[in-house]
Amino acid sequence: MATWRFRSSSEDTYGIGDQVRGLFDSLYRKHPVGGLLVWATESKAASHRGDGFLAPGIVKLLLDGQQRMTSLYGVVRGRPPKFFDGNAQAFTSLRFHLESETFGFYQPIKMQDDPLWIDVTDLLSKGQAVP
Repeated sequence: MATWRFRSSSEDTYGIGDQVRGLFDSLYRKHPVGGLLVWATESKAASHRGDGFLAPGIVKLLLDGQQRMTSLYGVVRGRPPKFFDGNAQAFTSLRFHLESETFGFYQPIKMQDDPLWIDVTDLLSKGQAVP
């Protein structure tokens, strides 16, 4: 049985906020967001990021699509993966406006008294937007 891991990379930081918002906008509008490139290799030759060790045998390493998977994981869970070392707020404050159908990061003056802005993490993790 294969194990999935992120490959080790020296390129761990990137401008995540705009990419997270753009990814969710593209998914919402059913635009293509690209594929995933996976490499199956022996675990003893693999370098990876993330929790735990690699079990003996074949491991599948994600070569392309790491930022998209990190963004999806972070917004759904409301926190980044443990190996992420960027701005964690990019995963905890994404909102969606029900009328204008736009995504944006929480801005108290603009959003706090407008019930049409819903928390995307609450919606995805709990099945409802909590006011």
